[in-house]
Amino acid sequence: MNSLGFSSFRKLMDLWDEVQKTSKANVESIIDSNQLVFFFKIGKEIFGAPEEGRITFANIKHPNADDPPKFSKEASFTAYNLSKALTGDRVQSVFGKKDMTRMDVCSREEITKALQKQARGSVKAIELNQDDDDSPQPPENMMKIGDENV
Repeated sequence: MNSLGFSSFRKLMDLWDEVQKTSKANVESIIDSNQLVFFFKIGKEIFGAPEEGRITFANIKHPNADDPPKFSKEASFTAYNLSKALTGDRVQSVFGKKDMTRMDVCSREEITKALQKQARGSVKAIELNQDDDDSPQPPENMMKIGDENV
C-alpha cells in the first residue's frame, strides 16, 4: 500500500501497517497449517499441539479408570514452540505429567494476540532510505557539531 504522503515518516507508518497485517497472517498460517487446537504457555514461550496432544493432556490431567496404572506418569505429547516458529524455526518439545504445573492453558484467541505481539516485537529496526528527496542533508562545507576545527 502506497501512501499519498511523501515523507519518510509516512513511509514508516505504511511499513508498520504492512508488518501488522503480515504478522497476523503469519500467526494464523502457523496455527492452521499444523492443525493446532491446544495452546499453552510456559514462561514466555508459547506452544501449540494438535488434537492428539489435547487428548493426551486431558487423559494425564484426569485419568480414566480404564487406563493402566502408570499411564498418567508415563504418557507424553509433543507440542510446537510457536514463539520460535515466528522466526522460522520448527521446534517440537515433549511434555508429560511433570510439566503440568508449569503450563498455563490458553485459548486460540489469547495465543494469537500474544504471538502477534511477539511478532511485532521481533521487528528490530526499520531503516528508512536516506536518499529520499524530503530528507534534509547538510551541505558538504557546513561544520557539524563535534568537529575539531570549530
